[in-house]
Amino acid sequence: MKDNKSLEALIKESQKAVKDSREMAKKASKKAEKALEKSKAYEQAAKKALKKLEDAVGKLNDAKAKKIAQKKADKKSLQKQAKRKAAQDKVLKAEKKAVKKSEKKADKKSEKKAALKVKAIANAKAATKAASKAKAAPKAKAAPKAKAAPKSKAAPKAKAK
Repeated sequence: MKDNKSLEALIKESQKAVKDSREMAKKASKKAEKALEKSKAYEQAAKKALKKLEDAVGKLNDAKAKKIAQKKADKKSLQKQAKRKAAQDKVLKAEKKAVKKSEKKADKKSEKKAALKVKAIANAKAATKAASKAKAAPKAKAAPKAKAAPKSKAAPKAKAK
């Protein structure tokens, strides 16, 4: 009987241990389920965060690409402007050169005209002087002849008397 009692006690103990083990397993599985749910939630949150990160990286790359494209476009624009300015400068330089050349020609022409005018004025003055001398010379020569003529006329008249 003692053996039966001890066996019964052992069976009861074993049953209690099994029951406790089952409860512990249930509790553990509940905890594991909760942990699994939390893990799934964390995994979903991580996926969302990863997607946001990928989107942000994509936007950043797009912004970088746009910036690079804008820099290239600006560089091309600046190069075109520089070429246009160089061409304009070249044209302006050629125009200035042509203007200087035409001014030089005009200056030479005006100098020639001025020299010709001065020469013409000098010639006119010389001609005027010569003409006035020519007019004055006959008067001067005529005046002495006129004075001499009365003497000569007076003399013949005197002779005639």
